[in-house]
Amino acid sequence: MLTQTVPPALAEQRATQLAAWQTYLELLFAALHGDVRRPWPRDRTELLRQRYEQRLGEGRVMRPATECAGSGAGRLVHVPPPKPVAGGGITPQQRGHHAA
Repeated sequence: MLTQTVPPALAEQRATQLAAWQTYLELLFAALHGDVRRPWPRDRTELLRQRYEQRLGEGRVMRPATECAGSGAGRLVHVPPPKPVAGGGITPQQRGHHAA
């Protein structure tokens, strides 16, 4: 489980933060398997941000706590990622590779 604590002022950026973490973990997984992807797949991150934004709006993602150990900080709790699209949802261009 991944838990991230953020200040209340950043709580409105939850969808962006979740999308960036998921993108990072996808890139890490790929790199560990020999597929180093460059540059950062902005299109993939934006797609995930939109999906997380929708899920947050529907109440399908845990909302940040108004207080965390009395600090007043918000918390993000890992949620299952959006369902993948065909081909993993990442094109060769997003990976930084060009089809030969």
